[in-house]
Amino acid sequence: MSIAAKFRSLFWAIIAGRRRTFPGFAISTLFMLSLSAVVVGGKGLVRYPGYLLALNRSTGVGIFPQLQMNLRGLLTLFVGRAPYPGRIHWVLAPAAIAAVIYSGILWRKAGNRFLAEGVGLAAIAGIVTSYYAYSYDLLLLIVPLLAMRSRPNDSPREDRWTRVLEMAGLLPLLLTPTYWFSKELHNQCIMTIPPLVLAFVLARRLRLAGVETSAQRRLSMRDGPG
Repeated sequence: MSIAAKFRSLFWAIIAGRRRTFPGFAISTLFMLSLSAVVVGGKGLVRYPGYLLALNRSTGVGIFPQLQMNLRGLLTLFVGRAPYPGRIHWVLAPAAIAAVIYSGILWRKAGNRFLAEGVGLAAIAGIVTSYYAYSYDLLLLIVPLLAMRSRPNDSPREDRWTRVLEMAGLLPLLLTPTYWFSKELHNQCIMTIPPLVLAFVLARRLRLAGVETSAQRRLSMRDGPG
């Protein structure tokens, strides 16, 4: 996980009210920042954003947005495959901020029970809105998605349409031929669609859980004085 992703996780932990996880994110972020400063030096650390900017403006250096499984890659289908598509940048930053805030608020309202859904949604938001994302980054989704499916009886209520969408998002990620097919098309960015579908499903489940939690709190407050 990059330093930028670490800072995004810190921000998300604050919004979601995850007080116990915040120290872990903070310590690991400081450790990675310190280690990077030792390896490349203070000047190298400061110049790194400029290096990335110059790298993205260059051609033929091995950076191909259409091969990345994120919004940046997916949007190249509509705005072209330039190595530095400036129009996309106006979308990525607001999308990343909105995804972190929205996922954090949903989990805060849902409560502490739905750890798998909260972490899964945060992981998808981090991957999809990141600047670089490849197939191996999707491995971060294995633990929360498996944990979520291992306790269906503890899940919030959901309709048939939500369950269909969940399977529609999971199956392409679990079937190797879909990755081969996207690679043959030289547009691996289309594999961004299944995580987006799963993000919608997880967000809906957390939202329903939040409604149930709020209803239970109101009921307990009403029955408390009696």
